[in-house]
Amino acid sequence: MDYRDSNKSLIHSNRSGESTEFVNVQPTTIDTENQSGGYVPAYQQRVPGSYIPPTGSWKDGICNCFANLWPSCLCVTIGGYSGLCLTVYLAGQISTRIGWYSTKNVIIYYALAIALFWLIGIIVGASTKNTGGTVFLFYFPYVLAFVFFIVLRYKFVQFFNIDDGGGCNTCCTAFWCAPCSLCQMARHLYGYKRRLDGDSKLDGSMEYV
Repeated sequence: MDYRDSNKSLIHSNRSGESTEFVNVQPTTIDTENQSGGYVPAYQQRVPGSYIPPTGSWKDGICNCFANLWPSCLCVTIGGYSGLCLTVYLAGQISTRIGWYSTKNVIIYYALAIALFWLIGIIVGASTKNTGGTVFLFYFPYVLAFVFFIVLRYKFVQFFNIDDGGGCNTCCTAFWCAPCSLCQMARHLYGYKRRLDGDSKLDGSMEYV
């Protein structure tokens, strides 16, 4: 049984009003075992039994960023001034919760992209004196990050069966409003209730830090 397919079926059954207890779901590295011997999907582990991300529609609007200042809002704003490191970290957490790339892998791939393209940029700049090409190579990892943000929102919308106005609207929102898009996904997934709330660890465990 595919992990994401099984989760989708459980999400749809939840919308129809059936029991929200998750049992007999194939475990993954980020699922945890409950007392009854079943497995609780990773996205449901933050406050067990108290919050399940809604399906079919967003938890709140794209402009409700100030509903949660930390970690979602500050991660994407401060992250913009730190080489997108915090922003990529938040995107990696969201990716982990929907069963796509793990947070650690996202960070590793991003770090490798920066190291590789900056090294190539330095070599190109030193050998050809092509300033334009060097600048492009320095910024190319950030372009890859934005592509990741766009695909992440598309997969997020599919995972939770959200009516986001169509694929074109989803892509445009993620491209033109990437910080707000990531904040919205984080609030939807984690169910933050305070302006300053908790965060999860790199291994995907839902614990306050």
